[in-house]
Amino acid sequence: MADKPGRRQGKMTAVRSIEGAMRSIGARHETDPQQQADNIRQNGIYYASPVLRNSIIGGLEIRPKKGNADNLVVIGCACFGTALPLRSYALLLQRLGVDYVFLEKEYCCGAPLLHSAVIGGNDTAPAEESIREFLDMNIVQARERGVKDMHYFCIWCAYLAKRFHSDCGINQNYAFDILAERLKGADLRLDMKIGYFGGLSHRRPIYVPEQDLDLDWASYRNLLDQVQGLEVVKIPKYCCQVAPQAIFDRAKAEGVDTLVVDCIVCYGNLVRKVTRMAPGMRVKYLSDVLLAAFEHDERVLDWL
Repeated sequence: MADKPGRRQGKMTAVRSIEGAMRSIGARHETDPQQQADNIRQNGIYYASPVLRNSIIGGLEIRPKKGNADNLVVIGCACFGTALPLRSYALLLQRLGVDYVFLEKEYCCGAPLLHSAVIGGNDTAPAEESIREFLDMNIVQARERGVKDMHYFCIWCAYLAKRFHSDCGINQNYAFDILAERLKGADLRLDMKIGYFGGLSHRRPIYVPEQDLDLDWASYRNLLDQVQGLEVVKIPKYCCQVAPQAIFDRAKAEGVDTLVVDCIVCYGNLVRKVTRMAPGMRVKYLSDVLLAAFEHDERVLDWL
């Protein structure tokens, strides 16, 4: 590790403050579908400017490659309310020697428009047309950077990209697909017990009505089986929005104080509620634990 623990802790405290502020901004974002679409076209992320987005990313002190690369990490809105998992994910890619790039101006996938249309009982065709448009804006930039694989940090981006642009000539992946491949045979060690809350979004049919289109959740879970010394307790798949207390209670009953998730939406929901609902428990992203296992050091989790 390049940074001293105290310095890292100070940086991460600052990032958490930014996350909280951005969640507050997100709660007040524009709800009119046409205005949302216009904001995305103008700003990329529809409730904040690209300057603010890039400043937050810069504060994480991760080093994407300049110029062209085979791999593009599409951050999505996750760079605001859930910035810390992006740090561990990017650091793990760097430890593995994976060259990756970010986009200077990245466009929201348009999931909020589709969600609003479905919940409101409205025609989804306009939202779906906008989604195709916005995703294509990112794909066009990816082609210009020589990208072969796009890795989406947000599950909604991944689902919608697979649904609408699976034939674009660039592989559309969820963020953990590349880790499932690159960590095979890696020396991963971590002596601790965790509760694993696996991804299986109850809202998936809103974004992907096709029931045969899903992410490879089993392979993400199998990453933990590669970690020597790690004890993993399965936590039932309650909905993170409807029943977060049940998730925390089950983890506590299993003697677990670290809850690990592989869905960035679940992570965001649970990490915001854990202090109030389960004092003493911590919520970590899958890449947090994998980075700690790669470094053979549980203390990594203290500064993520």
